[in-house]
Amino acid sequence: MERIALTPPQKAGLADALYGVPSPYEDIDAFLLTIYPIFARLPTDVLRKLFNYRIDPRAYGALVLENFPVDDDLPPTPSDGKRCRDKRSFASEACALGIAQILGHPIGYHDEKEGEVIHTLSPVRSEVQATSSESSDVHLGFHTDFNYDKEIPDLPYNVVNPDYIVLVCLRADQKGEAGTLYADARDICGRLTPAEMDVMRSPQFQFAASYSFTGRCGSERIWSVPSPLLKGSDAFPEISIDLLCGVRAIGAEAENVLAKIREVCEAPGVASKVHLKPGDVFLMDNRKGAHGRTAFAAEFDGHDRWLHRVYVRRSLWEMRRASNNALRVF
Repeated sequence: MERIALTPPQKAGLADALYGVPSPYEDIDAFLLTIYPIFARLPTDVLRKLFNYRIDPRAYGALVLENFPVDDDLPPTPSDGKRCRDKRSFASEACALGIAQILGHPIGYHDEKEGEVIHTLSPVRSEVQATSSESSDVHLGFHTDFNYDKEIPDLPYNVVNPDYIVLVCLRADQKGEAGTLYADARDICGRLTPAEMDVMRSPQFQFAASYSFTGRCGSERIWSVPSPLLKGSDAFPEISIDLLCGVRAIGAEAENVLAKIREVCEAPGVASKVHLKPGDVFLMDNRKGAHGRTAFAAEFDGHDRWLHRVYVRRSLWEMRRASNNALRVF
């Protein structure tokens, strides 16, 4: 996995440019316009790396940007997984949205984090064992982030997914245990046979609507129409899996392949692991690969792990039916 870092002077310059930016939560499009020219002036090598990551199908599906500015005097980590109302500076939000704008269009979903475009990811005491970003005690299995549209339940789950996920670390977990995982589809497919990949390309799998969209992931699951796990050429595959909240196979052949995928994703050398630290911006292509997270200890003392997450679409044209007259929330 590639990394690129701002130098200390470059970080200081970006922090100065972001000093005093207004809250993005009142008028996000005004905020995006404010920060657009600031991030257009990022160092050329950083912009070149981002452009290559965005447009080159050969690029690895994850990229780490290091040494970006974070807010001074952070308030306690939110204990409810929601936006922190006590935060008075917004450099971390600017970094998430500024990088998101280079990749495409920042978006939100009405049923995810109450329609927020900037998500707070932090452990919640009541959710420590949940299959969601608010957990801590459980290993989050490899998955791609899906949008479930309850108005069109027959819509395949990967049509209006985010194309990219941007994570910004404000505060690391106290013991340094939390590892964010990413497995590129090419590395997964490289451990599978041509026959197994043919099964993946056939509509022999169903996805459960995620915990985020249904509020639970138990016996009352909502299952998708039969769908493939793999699309595209062998050289540039697009994968859709959910080893976290639920994917089920239709038939013994597909069940065997699904078991093999689980084994491959956890095999040494397939996935990359990043222990995010404050100022890291972690980019994941939600179509080129799958991601997960290791378990970690949460103390619920105001100093737990705290990330911002922003979903990004390359184009909003496919989202036009789902817009409900909202510009960025679907």
